[in-house]
Amino acid sequence: MNLKFNFLAVSIFILTSFVTSNAQFKKVIFDPKAKVNKEDINITLKKDGNETESRKSVSFSTIDVSAVSALKSGLKPGVINERKVPAYIEGTLTNAGSRGGTTENLVFEYLDAAASMMKIEAPSEEFVISRTETDALHMTHVRLQQHVKGVPVYGAEVIIHGESNRFNFLNGTYFPTIKMESVLPSLKTEEAVHVTVTDLGEMINYDHEIKAAGDMTPVTNLVIYPYEGTHILAYHITAYKNLIERWEYFINANTGVLIHKYQSICKFHHHHTNGEKCPDGATVTNAEELKLLDGKSTANAVDLFNINRLINTYEISNQNKYFLIDGSRDMFSSAPSKLPDDPEGVIWTIDAFNTSPSKSNFNYDHVTSVNNIWNNKTAVSAHYNGGKAYEYYRNTHNRKSINGSGGNIVSLINVADDDGSSMGNAFWNGQAMFYGNGDNAFQPLAKGLDVAGHEMTHGVVQSTANLEYEGESGALNESFADVFGAMIDRDDWKIGEDVVKTSAFPSGALRSLEDPHNGAAFKDFNKGWQPRLVSEKYIGTEDNGGVHINSGIPNFAFFKFATAIGKDKAEKVYYRALTNYLTKSSQFVDCRIAVIKAATDLYGATEANAAAKAFDEVGIVGSQGVTTRQIWIPIRVRNLSSPLAATIPVCFYTIPMETTWEPYPIQVFCQNPVSQMMVRRLSLSALTKRCIISLLTGLNLLSLHRNRLSKIILCGETLSFQRTDSK
Repeated sequence: MNLKFNFLAVSIFILTSFVTSNAQFKKVIFDPKAKVNKEDINITLKKDGNETESRKSVSFSTIDVSAVSALKSGLKPGVINERKVPAYIEGTLTNAGSRGGTTENLVFEYLDAAASMMKIEAPSEEFVISRTETDALHMTHVRLQQHVKGVPVYGAEVIIHGESNRFNFLNGTYFPTIKMESVLPSLKTEEAVHVTVTDLGEMINYDHEIKAAGDMTPVTNLVIYPYEGTHILAYHITAYKNLIERWEYFINANTGVLIHKYQSICKFHHHHTNGEKCPDGATVTNAEELKLLDGKSTANAVDLFNINRLINTYEISNQNKYFLIDGSRDMFSSAPSKLPDDPEGVIWTIDAFNTSPSKSNFNYDHVTSVNNIWNNKTAVSAHYNGGKAYEYYRNTHNRKSINGSGGNIVSLINVADDDGSSMGNAFWNGQAMFYGNGDNAFQPLAKGLDVAGHEMTHGVVQSTANLEYEGESGALNESFADVFGAMIDRDDWKIGEDVVKTSAFPSGALRSLEDPHNGAAFKDFNKGWQPRLVSEKYIGTEDNGGVHINSGIPNFAFFKFATAIGKDKAEKVYYRALTNYLTKSSQFVDCRIAVIKAATDLYGATEANAAAKAFDEVGIVGSQGVTTRQIWIPIRVRNLSSPLAATIPVCFYTIPMETTWEPYPIQVFCQNPVSQMMVRRLSLSALTKRCIISLLTGLNLLSLHRNRLSKIILCGETLSFQRTDSK
C-alpha cells in the first residue's frame, strides 16, 4: 500500500576537513577535550513548503579524533559483533600504496588503517598471512591468522579483499588485542598427547595395505584457545579413536587439564546424540577429450534405483581384475599412483563388508570384478554418485575434487553400526565418506545423490572456510552441505527424499529447504522439523548446539534467494561466499555479509538486494551489505530539550535503509573515553509505528517521520522518535 508522507529531514553536515580525500591516516589517542566549532555543524529541520526552522535538539561537543582519522582514511565499520568489534570494514584507502605496491605491504597498510576500529594495537605483529588467492574475477583474497607472540589464536582469521591490489573490504572473526605474559608451555607435547590418549581409551590401529583410511596419527598444535570469555594457552590435538570417532581435544598447556573436547565426524543426520563437529581443516571440463590410459575402462551397471548407469572402472592386468576406481578424470595422476592400493586423483569405492569401524575386526577391501560386470547395486550407486558430485563441482565451480587440488574421493559402503546392526546414516570423517545400509527409518544411504553431495560438501567446507561444527557456525556447515546437496540433486528442494522411509518421515524427506518445518509437529526433530526463522531457533546443547536443527534457518534463506534469482546464479554466489568470505568461526550474520558481498561481486545490486531480502525474511538481519548505508558520526550527544536530559559518550549510529511499519532495531555503539566500547541495541518507540527510516544519498542522514514535525529524544538508553504537532 502506498502512503504519502510529509517528511522532516534532519541533515547533519560535518566539517569537510574530516573527510578530505588527501587526509593521511594517523592513529591519534582519544582526546576528551577536543572541541568542534559551532560553525562547523549545521542542523536544519525542513517542514512543508519553503519553511525552514532550526532547532538544537542535539549538540556535539566531543569528537573521537582516532575514529575521525579512520574515516578520513576512507574506511568505515560494518555491524558490530558479539566481541564488540566490526564484523566487517569497507572502503578504499585514500592514500593506498604509500608503503610500496607489494600485496603484503598493501594488506598491512589496510590492516593498520582499520586497527583502531578493530582494537588491534600492533597489526603486523598480531596477524600473519596464511593464504593468498586470486579468483576468476581477478579479485585477490588474503587470509590472515591472528597470533599472540607467534602462537595462533584458534578460530581467529580475517580476510582482506580487493581488485588490482586496491583492497576495499575486510571481514572475519578476530579478537581485540589479547594480552598474555607468556606463551611458553610448561607441558610437553607428548604429555598433552598422553592426556588425550588416556581419555580416549583404547584406540584401534588398522594394519591394512589399502590406504583409503588415511593417516590416523594424532596431530598436535599449540594455540591460544578462546574459552568462556578467556584465552588459554593450549594444545589442540586431533586424534582418531577409530575411523568413525575423530576427536578434537584442547589441553591446558601449563596444567595439563582437559579444557574441552568434541567429536568431529559430520553425519547426514542426528539421532539426539551429543553432536559432532567438522574438522579443520563439462560444460567446463577439459578442452580436449581425455584419452584413456591403459587400465581405464567403463561399464554399464544397475544401481539401487534399478537404473542402468555408465561407470568408470580400472583394470589391473597383472591381477586379472577390474576395480571400482575411476581414473578417467583430469585429476588422475598415473605416475606416482601405486595401483590399486594407493592411487592418486581417483574416485574410489571400497566395501566394508557390514563391519563397524569402531570394532577391531573392521574389514574393508576393494570392490572388484573379473569381467567388468557389476552386480553390487550399492557399490554402483556410491561410485556413480561420487562421480556426479565430482562433476558438479568441476563443471559448475571449476573445483578439482574435494580438496581443490585433485585429492581422492573415497566412499566406503556396507558400513555397520557399533553393535553390528545395519547403520541408518552416512558421514564424512575428514578423509572419506561412509555409507550405511539403512535401518527402520532409512534405506541404503548410498542410493541418494544428494546424500553423496551433502557428505562431499562437508569435505569442501573443511578445505575452504573450515566452519566449526558447533552452534551457528556448525549450522552453517550443515546448511552449505544441504544447499550443495540440493544443487547436485537439483530436481527439488528436498534432502534425503530417496533414502528415507515415510513411516519415519511422513513428508517423504529428511529435510526441506522450501519448508524447514517439513510437515512435522513443532520441534518434532525426529520427524525432520527445523526452524525457519531466527525467532524459532533451537537453544540448547543437543546436536552440538543444533547444527542439524538450526541449519533450517540459513537453508530457508537460500531457498528464498534462489527462488528470487534462479538456482544457477544462487549456487555460484553461495560457493563464492563459502570459499572467499567465510571463516572458521563465522556466524549467521557473517553468512549474510558473505552472500551479499559475493552477489555484489558476481552480479550486482539486484542480486545483492535479493540476498539481503532473503536473510531479512528469515530474521538474519544486520546493517551490512549494499542495501544499507550508515550514519557513522563520532559525537557526544546531549539532549537539551527533554526534561529527562541525559548524556552518553561518543556514539556511532547505524540505521538500516529499510522501509518498515514496525519498530526496527537501531544499533548504537557507545565508547567511553576511559572504558571499553559497549554495544546497545535500541528499538524505535511504539509511538512510531508509521515511521519510515531512510538513508539519503550524501554523507549524512537521519530519520524521517510521518506528519509535520518530529524530534529525536535520547533518554538514557532509550532512543525514540516523538511526534510534535505543528502550530
